[in-house]
Amino acid sequence: MRAGLRPSGEPEGVFGPRPAGGGPMRSQLSLPSNGCQAMGPFLGLTNGRRTMATHPIILIDNDSAWLERVETVLREEGFAVETAEDGQHGLELLDHTAPVLVILNVHLPRLSGFDLLRELRRRGQQVPVLMVSSQDQAGLMAQALAEGASRFLRKPVAAELLLRAVHTLVDEWTMRKTKDEQTASG
Repeated sequence: MRAGLRPSGEPEGVFGPRPAGGGPMRSQLSLPSNGCQAMGPFLGLTNGRRTMATHPIILIDNDSAWLERVETVLREEGFAVETAEDGQHGLELLDHTAPVLVILNVHLPRLSGFDLLRELRRRGQQVPVLMVSSQDQAGLMAQALAEGASRFLRKPVAAELLLRAVHTLVDEWTMRKTKDEQTASG
């Protein structure tokens, strides 16, 4: 599936290449008749929580279809989202934005995800970074975590799993910032 998101609970085998003859894939995302982007019934699982749009997330990925779908999912959860399709533009966004989370593809044009992560950490920015990749390379997750990523997910990723990781990282970051502010004022 090009978008890299898949409904949770579906068997892995239904997400392979398009069937011969060009028929639609069972899990393919499509636009509904009203023109809005359909994300499927597997999205919007918030466990009763609604996140305020005051939590900006920077989403950096060169797969424009995946980028658009994830942006929609995050906005439906109430997050403010800024996007970039290459590492250099992502770094420029980070220069003037104080995000609560960065979702970062490993393989990007102009500046790789690892180079961008290293630059963030060199600058002392401790914002959580959720790295993603569609490549199944041995050691990629270990490298991402060793270089300072908070979490790693392999695409395609179930929307429910992505949202769970986002909420966890945002909640941890918010609690840490609140504790730091209380310590500084007390």
